[in-house]
This record gives sequence, C-alpha cells and structure tokens, in this order.
Amino acid sequence: MPWTLYRYILRELLKILVLTTAVLVTVMSFGAAIKPMQDGLLGPESLVRFVLFTMPTVLSFALPFAGAFAATLVFTRLVSDNEVLACSASGLSYKRILMPAFLLGLVLTVAMLILSNTVIPGFWRAAKRTVEGDVLGVLVGQLNQNQPYIFRDEGYVLYAQSARQRPPDQDQTVAGLTPEQYIELRGVAFGQFDPHTGEVFNDTTASRAGVLLVRDQLTDRSFVTLRLQDPVFYNAATGELRSDTARFGRIDSDPIYLPNPVEDEAVFFTFQELIQLWNEPDRFDEVRVAKAQLTQAILRQELRVSLQEALTAGRPGEGFVVLRGGIRGDHYMLSAPRVDWQDPELFLRSADGLRITVDRYNNAALAGEPELRFEAELGIVTIATSGFTGEPEVQLTLRGVRVLDPILQDSVNEKTEHVFAPMGWDGDLMAESGIDRMSSAELGDLSEQQPYYGSVGVREAKARLAHEMMSLSLKISGQAHTRAATAVACLLLIVLGAVLAIRLKGRMPLVVFFWSFLLALLTLLMVYTGQNMATSLDEDFLATGGPNWAQMIGLAILWAGNLLTLVVIGREYCWIART
Repeated sequence: MPWTLYRYILRELLKILVLTTAVLVTVMSFGAAIKPMQDGLLGPESLVRFVLFTMPTVLSFALPFAGAFAATLVFTRLVSDNEVLACSASGLSYKRILMPAFLLGLVLTVAMLILSNTVIPGFWRAAKRTVEGDVLGVLVGQLNQNQPYIFRDEGYVLYAQSARQRPPDQDQTVAGLTPEQYIELRGVAFGQFDPHTGEVFNDTTASRAGVLLVRDQLTDRSFVTLRLQDPVFYNAATGELRSDTARFGRIDSDPIYLPNPVEDEAVFFTFQELIQLWNEPDRFDEVRVAKAQLTQAILRQELRVSLQEALTAGRPGEGFVVLRGGIRGDHYMLSAPRVDWQDPELFLRSADGLRITVDRYNNAALAGEPELRFEAELGIVTIATSGFTGEPEVQLTLRGVRVLDPILQDSVNEKTEHVFAPMGWDGDLMAESGIDRMSSAELGDLSEQQPYYGSVGVREAKARLAHEMMSLSLKISGQAHTRAATAVACLLLIVLGAVLAIRLKGRMPLVVFFWSFLLALLTLLMVYTGQNMATSLDEDFLATGGPNWAQMIGLAILWAGNLLTLVVIGREYCWIART
C-alpha cells in the first residue's frame, strides 16, 4: 500500500477540512443566535455561551459541505499538478488513489454517528438552558421596572411590585421535581388571557408568590410554576371572587413552558434515552400532558355521573348532592326533580310542581338553617377542570331564580339568571377512582368502558393521547434515521468531491465544487424534508391502523439524497476508470 501517498493526501485533506469546518461552524452558530438576540433572550455573556454550545450541534450541517470542499480542492490540485496521472501511470488504480478520501469519510461517518447519539444532544441541552436562564433574568428585570412579563404563547401575564432571585429551598418541589431556580415576588397580580383575542378571563392576586424554574431531566423541557400564597381569584365570566384562605392556602399554577428558539424535542435525546422513551412513553412530556388531559376528562365524566346518580336517587325531588364552594368554606346542597344529560352539560329542570333548589350553608356539616335558598325553573351544569387545582368543578347557572333568606321570611329576590362561583365535589375523585396510578395504556382501556366512552370530551382526549404516543414513536424513528443519513452523507460527499475533481480535470476548482455543493445541498434538504414527512402522523393511519404512508414516503425521501449521490459517484467513477 502506498502509505506515503496516503499520508500526504490525508494531511492535505485534514488541513482544509478542519479550517473549512471551523469557519462554517462559527458562521452557522452566530446565525443561530440571531433570533434569540432579536427577541431579547440573550445577554452579552450568554450570547458567547450560546454560540459555544451551538457549535457542536451544527457539525451535522457543516461537515458534509466542508468534506466536499476539502476533497474538491485537494484532488483538483493533484490533478492539475499531474500527480494523479503519475500515480495512474505507476500502476495505481483510481480506487486506490481515492482510498484516502474514502477512509477519511468513513472515520467521519463513524465519529458523527457516535457524537450525534451521545455527545451532541448534551450541547443542544446546554444551548437551550442558556436561553432559558436568561429568560428568568429578563423576567426579574422587567418586574423590578414595574413592567408586566407576558408568556404570550401560554396566555399568561405576570406583574409584581418586586422580584429577586435566590436559591430554592430543599423542601420546595413541583410534581416531585426539585426546582433549579427560585424567584421571590411581592405584590403579585397574575392573569390568564386568550392568546388569540387577548381577552382576560381570570385574574389572581396574592401578597406573596414564588416563580420556580423546573426542568424535567428526561425530556429536558423547562417550565415555571407560579406558587401563590393565599390567593384571591376573580372570574371575569361570573364576576365573583374566590378567596377562601383556609382552603386554598398555597396554590401552584399549571406549568408555563418557557420560550426557546432551539425547541426540538428529539434532538435533545441520546440514543439510549430514545430507546428508553420508546419503551416508556409515559415519561415523555407531550404524552404526559395528553395523559393528564385524558385523566381530567375521565374525572369530569366521573363527576357528571356522580351528580346525576345522586340527584336522581329515590323519588323526584328527594335526591340531592353536596358541593363545596370557594368562598369562606361555603357548602351547597343541590336538589333537582329532573336531570337530563346532553353532552357536555347536565340540564336540571323543575317537574310536578317541584323546583330546583340550592341551599347555601357556611359549614361542611350543613348544620342549622341555610344562609340562602335559591329556587329555579332551569339549571345548567357544566363540568370543567380547575386551572389551579386540576380538580373537576361544577359550574352552575340557574334561570328563573327566586332567592330566599330563611331568616327574613319576607325577603325574596327574583332574578332572571344567577351564576354560581365554581364548586367542587366534596371528596377526592382521583383517589377514589385510583386513575392517578394508571399508565397511558390502562387509561386508554378505561376510557373505552361505559360511562366514560359516552363522553365526547373523553373520546377526544383519548384520541389526542393516542396521537401523541404515535407521534413520539415517529419522532424517535425519524431522528434515528436522520442521524444515520447525515453521517453517511459525510462519507459520500467527500468521495464525490474527489471523484468529480478527477472527472472534471482542467476545470476551475470553483466549478468542480459547485456541483459537489449542489449535491450536498440537495442531499441535506432531502434528509430534513424526509424527516419532517416521516415524523408527521397520517390521520388515516391513526384511524384505520393501515400503512403509514407518510412515514414510508418520508423515510424514502430521507435516504434518496444519499442514494442519488451514490449513483452519481458510481457513474462518474465508471467513466474515469475507463479513461
């Protein structure tokens, strides 16, 4: 073997490859930092860290182009100096002359496979954390300047009179996870609004609150939870306050996911973690959210059934249910002669001279006379999930209402409509049913049973859970194929640059590289286009269980670029081998 020649060619290839890769990686890393800089998510120090962490993540883009460029320049010079001709005249075949390019490409392919499945996901996470860390810094800065901070995508706005960062206490946990950062707030106002219309539908105030940054170690998705102390809730729809300190005490808001320009779940996982997710989909964040939504839908249906059974027990008008109010620990005893279910609502109706009655008590034992009695001709019950406690709650609207004070017998107030503040079931439905300990598969089986499957909300939540679980499997498969395809592209494009340099001898290096660049660009475009198609879920496949044509076509396109490059290499090599 002509080792001296091989060392010479490899040395020249490596010099240009390293220099070109360094330039491309630096340029692409700064390009990736432009959007977070424009959005105000990166400061000067975090910008440098972000660029450094992003550099390894763009190797899969930079190496194929750099390899093709290095092979083109080196072999174009070898051809122009007649060194290739001399080697051929001495008895070396073109296969042996191209061997250094093949060996270098093979080493880069193996290295990229190892790095993309072990090391590079860690750099993706580090870049993501850099942006998220600065988000909290921006939050503190804005709040201390008396400016509200808006989580626009999630539909939340936060205001505080003062904010300061401090280390979280050891006993502070959110959903069993230890927070990484803690922001202490004073004089807090927190609102929920519709991201599309901007209409605020829920306001909350608290004297003190904390913002806890939590990171799921498996998915590496970060979110903040607002921990409110003795909150006061205002419902814009009903115009009523909920301020029961004894009941609420400390309340955690739903997770608010932080904005991040490098958000792409699959790239954050090593190969081992992808396998773990494949085997345990419940640990993936999107699946867990869909599972929680199915759990809530089942609980809402459970509450609806419990209400209907309690109200229709015995003869008309004898059945009743006790609900827990949100103001001063009030409790309500609801009775209705007739109950009809028209999904998703319960309709309470008067019958046989009996009216709907709601008695309000200021104690859980329902001792003594009720504070107020409400009588109505029609009642509408909507079961919703509380945005703060996650529990199902009853939203009751009465029409044709008479409000009586049992103490003042002559005091009667008639109203067209009365809307009650949300009321909860006087018990723990989740603990009673045990569904909090079920897996996604077990929840899916439970949702198929009556009376749950009769609910549109349960069926929709089950469909979403199935959709997320299937999407996860497609993401894992698509990411694995993408990593393999981009690694193989390094080998093929280096060999392509060398073959085209010999095939197009006498041409300017720029002309030769143009064709190499064109095929490199086409290959990578097809890889990532195919990945997008392979990870998109065909709804017909989900509904019928037939072939997932979107995935099949996507994987075919994903590998078609490499196949095309291989065909071009074979064709051009056959031409130069005959000359």
